[in-house]
Amino acid sequence: MDRGDLIDWRRNFQSSPRFRLAALVLALLLVLSPLPGLAAGGDPLVLVGDNLSPPVEFLKDGKPAGLNVERIQTLAMAMGREVQIRLMPFAGRPVASALGKGDAALLAEINRGIAQLEAQDALADMRQAWSPQTVILVIHDKFHNILWIIGGLAVAAILMSILLWAFFLRRRMARPTVVPRGYRGDLEAMVRQRTNELSEAQRIGRIGHWRWYPDSDVVDRSEEMCRLIGCDRRGENPSGEMADAYIHPDDLARYRAVERLPFDTGEPYMIEYRYVPEQGSVRFFREAGHAERDSDGRIVSVFGVTQDITVQKQAEQSLQARELQLAEAQRIGKIGHWEYGQNDSYLDWSDELWRILGFDPDSDTLPDRRFETYTSMIHPADARRVLEVRRKAREDGQEYRMEHRIRQRNGAIRWVRSEGHPECDSDGNIVSIFGVTQDITEQKMAEAALREREGALSEAQRLGHIGHWRWFVETDSVERSEEMYRLMGLDPSGPSPSGKEGDRRVHPEDKKRYFDQHWEAVKTKKPFIHEYRYLNENGEVRYFKESALPEVDSAGTVVSVFGITLDLTEQKLVEEALRKRSELLSEAQRIGHMGHWRIPLDTEIAEWSDELWRIYGLEPGSAELTREFTTGLIHEDDCAAVVLQRRNVAEHPVA
Repeated sequence: MDRGDLIDWRRNFQSSPRFRLAALVLALLLVLSPLPGLAAGGDPLVLVGDNLSPPVEFLKDGKPAGLNVERIQTLAMAMGREVQIRLMPFAGRPVASALGKGDAALLAEINRGIAQLEAQDALADMRQAWSPQTVILVIHDKFHNILWIIGGLAVAAILMSILLWAFFLRRRMARPTVVPRGYRGDLEAMVRQRTNELSEAQRIGRIGHWRWYPDSDVVDRSEEMCRLIGCDRRGENPSGEMADAYIHPDDLARYRAVERLPFDTGEPYMIEYRYVPEQGSVRFFREAGHAERDSDGRIVSVFGVTQDITVQKQAEQSLQARELQLAEAQRIGKIGHWEYGQNDSYLDWSDELWRILGFDPDSDTLPDRRFETYTSMIHPADARRVLEVRRKAREDGQEYRMEHRIRQRNGAIRWVRSEGHPECDSDGNIVSIFGVTQDITEQKMAEAALREREGALSEAQRLGHIGHWRWFVETDSVERSEEMYRLMGLDPSGPSPSGKEGDRRVHPEDKKRYFDQHWEAVKTKKPFIHEYRYLNENGEVRYFKESALPEVDSAGTVVSVFGITLDLTEQKLVEEALRKRSELLSEAQRIGHMGHWRIPLDTEIAEWSDELWRIYGLEPGSAELTREFTTGLIHEDDCAAVVLQRRNVAEHPVA
């Protein structure tokens, strides 16, 4: 207890009647606590004598005999007692009747002491001097008195402790922290530390507190609150009305209606609004406040906290934008996502999934989002396979990917691709399955059309003896069409030879030109067309015409060469046959001095054989064979007849 505690004790004693009454009761207890011991010690032990049991004391000449008194006192002192002698008339009461309760043991000790005296004949002459007076032997128990006094003081000390404990408990409840004088400096440092921590917490959390006094429109703001609204706490402190002027115009009416709630209903309020400082961008605030009342219940102030939630709002807006983008991406890609739990109820089901199933989530009445709703729309031919795949996913935790058909509610058949991923808790138990479903009907139709076109292309290549290929420069691997395999004399179902392996069968006379042409295209990145001969597996010579185009990557490097190959063997054979026939015809014309000609009616530019040129004494191809030129070569006497004959043939052709 320090000096401050004593001062508080004195002040309570002076100011509190109840405290003074308690102190008075405690003082009385302290004063009266020894009295039970004194009273107990003054309650005499009475020994009454009679003719059978003479008193332990007698009067001789009106005075107590000293011998026996001394002996009794000696006996009492030996017993730790104190002796008083009083005279009283003999009332003839039995000895036991005058004894107090609990004194029998003491009486027995005294009687034993008297018996010892009688055995020494020390009381023989006492019996002769009997007197009607009886001696009362008052023996005080010193030890008994001390115990009573100590017990009383102990009870008083306990009561005093209870009273002091109650007082200091009340004082500690009134004062949150009672710190001895020596620690008050530490308390002040602790308060400053807690204040700094509060300010730092508000700064980090961007939370400020304030107290508005409506009568004066004065607002007391924390430092962080001043930073939030852009004012200087040490400078001008805007009033409530001045600060409200910076609230976004679209939120001002709503804000003022909400801030009246503590006055109108007594209820606290919470609101989110936009704040537009003089400098800077729009900020989003979340504010909560409640009324503070005086002892009469009158609202004297409103206390509240304001948090800057701009970052959170921006994140929410960004999330909303992402969700809109996701929804739009799902709409464009016709992809819906879903998640269902172990009880076959869907935890999540996107709107696009409803659209895939043929529902309009904005206008149609939708069925329950249960697994049965989805399975009822699976094509009967695919239902067993779909249910088996999903059962394994739930039991074994395996991911799956499958394609199947669904029947929309309007009866249309659509193809979908579903992918599922089981999700587990921390113990490895499967709690849900998350997945996506995509409408791939158009893709399936495109694949079917592509297969049809590829079939048509393959048939066209087979009929036209045209094959296509792609040579990958870095790996020297080649992709070939089926017809290209057949052109090379290979089995389409067998392995594809590399570039070098396939090029080994190029005719030796064409091989150098063939390789030079390909590598020149890789180097110059220019397309090319060339013809070469190819020796297939059975040694047959084939004539190929090849057209190729280099393909480059984003860096401009040639990564592959794509080309088509046309089998010209039959054409070459026909051309060779025609060439030989032309040579034979020319030789026959040369021997027979005959020439042939042709005049196209549209151009009238004649075509002559070489022998006809020689017949006219001209070098083949030395002039343009126009009608004027050829007519000029005819003799003038025959010219008219020849022209007329040619006209008749043109007008009346011979079948």
